[in-house]
Amino acid sequence: MKKPPHHTPRQNSTMNRRTFLHLGLGMAALSAPGQTQARPPLRLTDLPDNTGDFGLARSLLEEGDYVAKIQGRLPPDLQGTLFRNGPGRFDRGAYRKQCILDGDGMIQAFRFAGDGKVRYSNRFIRTSKWKEEEASGSFEYATWTTNAPGGMLFNLGANVANQAGVSVWQRNGKLYAFDEYAKAHTLNPATLETLEEMSPGDVPATFAAHPKRDPVTGQWILFGLQMGPSTTLHLTILDGQDRLMQYRPFTLDKNYYVHDFFVSRNYIIVPLQPAIISVLGILAGTASVVDSMQWQPELGTTLLVFDRKNIAAEPIRLQADPVWMWHSFNAFETSDGEIVADFVGYDAPDHFLGENPAFFAIMRGIHLPFKNEGKIRRHRLNLASRKVRTEILHHGGHEFPQLFSEESMKEHQSGFAVIGNQPGYFPDGIARIDFKSGKRQEFHFGSGFYTGEPVIAPGRSGRKHWVLTLVYDSKMDRSFLGIFDAASIAAGPVCRIWLRHHSPLSFHGDFAPI
Repeated sequence: MKKPPHHTPRQNSTMNRRTFLHLGLGMAALSAPGQTQARPPLRLTDLPDNTGDFGLARSLLEEGDYVAKIQGRLPPDLQGTLFRNGPGRFDRGAYRKQCILDGDGMIQAFRFAGDGKVRYSNRFIRTSKWKEEEASGSFEYATWTTNAPGGMLFNLGANVANQAGVSVWQRNGKLYAFDEYAKAHTLNPATLETLEEMSPGDVPATFAAHPKRDPVTGQWILFGLQMGPSTTLHLTILDGQDRLMQYRPFTLDKNYYVHDFFVSRNYIIVPLQPAIISVLGILAGTASVVDSMQWQPELGTTLLVFDRKNIAAEPIRLQADPVWMWHSFNAFETSDGEIVADFVGYDAPDHFLGENPAFFAIMRGIHLPFKNEGKIRRHRLNLASRKVRTEILHHGGHEFPQLFSEESMKEHQSGFAVIGNQPGYFPDGIARIDFKSGKRQEFHFGSGFYTGEPVIAPGRSGRKHWVLTLVYDSKMDRSFLGIFDAASIAAGPVCRIWLRHHSPLSFHGDFAPI
C-alpha cells in the first residue's frame, strides 16, 4: 500500500504552550459524550474509481474550453451565460474526501451567444488552498467534512480552508464564488480567471453561499456564521451598486449550523435549526465540522426575525417544529400580517449526518437510501401572536428549489425543484409546482440519470423562460445540459448540450442574460 505523503503541520509545529492547550482539548474531545470520531481522508487504494452510477463523486481534473455538441433545437432567444459552481476535485495524492459535498470549487460556463452554438468552459477557482495543494500534490488542509491526513497534530486550531465551491453569482459585472462561512472569491466572467478573495461591503464577516437579490430595490442581502467559543451571525445589506447600507454581527446562544435563510420585503428570517456543532473537537484537531455536528430535535427550530430597515433592532424570536433545511424557496408577507416562508425540509438529516449517510457512502462507491426525504413545507409566522404554523405542501423527494426572480420576496405562483423517482435516492427529474392550485408537472430522465439544480433563464424576447439543468448520464459516463420550456416541463427537454466528459456534482448556478 502506498504510504501517505509527508505532512508538516501548518501551525503549532513546536511543543509550545498553545500546543499543550490543544492537546488537552484533544484528550477532552476524545472522551466527550456524543463526540463523533474524526473521519480522515479515504485511501484511494481501498476505493473504486467511481465510474457509472457513482460518477457524480468522481473528480474532473482537466480544464477545457470548446464548442459543445447540440442534440435537438437550441432556442434562439436563449442568450447569455449559465455559470455553475460545485466541487470539481475530491482526490489528491493517496487520498479522497469523505463526502460528495466537499471538494475544490470549479466554475463551469455555458455561453449562448445567439449564433446557434454553445461554448463550454470550466476552471478551478484558484484559492490559496488549491494553489498550495496543487504544488504539493497532496491534501494540506482540513475542510468541513474531512480532516487533513496525519491525525490530530496536523489539524490543530480549526484551520478549515476556503474552497469557494458552493455557489456562484453574477452581479454588477463581477462573478462571485461562495463557500460555506468564508470570504467570497471574485472571478473574471469572460475568462473565469480568479481575481481575489474579498468581503462584499468590506465588512469583517464570513458569508454563507445563499445571498438574496431584491428584484425591486436591487439590494443584496447576505448572511454568514462564524464559529468560536460562541457563534456570530453576520448580516450584511448592500445597495444596488454594492455599497454598504447595513451590517450587524449578532451573537447566538449555541453553535448552530444554518445553510440558507429567508428574506421578504420587510424582514430577514434566519432559521436556527437544531443542528448543533461542538467546537471542542474541531479546535483540538480530533474532528471535522460535520463530525462535530449533532441533530438535537428536542430543541426545535428558532426563527430569528430581523427588521430589514433596521437590522440593529432586537430580532423577534419564534419557535417552530424541528426541521432540517438546506434551501429556501421564498418568503413573502400577507395582507393580514403573516410572513409565509416556503422551503424544502427534512424531518431529520439522515442523508448527511450519522454513522454512514448516503452523501458519504457514495464516495466509497456505495448507494445507500435515506429515510427522510425533502418535502416542500411552509412556515406561517404570526408576529402578533408569536406563533408559527408549519404545513407540508408536497411530499416526495425534492431539493434545489428555484422560482422566477421577479416573484422573489412577494407571493409566488410557481417554483421548480429536482425530484427523485425512487424514494431516498439521488434525483433523476425536474418538477414545476403551482403553489396556488397545488398542481405540478414532472419529467423523469429515468434510472441512471442524475439531475442538478434547475436554473431559470429568461428568453430575450421576454415571452418565454427556459429551465436549465446539468444532468449526468451514468450509462454514457457523460453529462449534458438539459434545456426545458419552463411552461412545459412534462414535455421533456427541447435540447441537450453534450459535454465531452462527465461533470461532478454541481450545486448551484446563475444565469446572466446578454
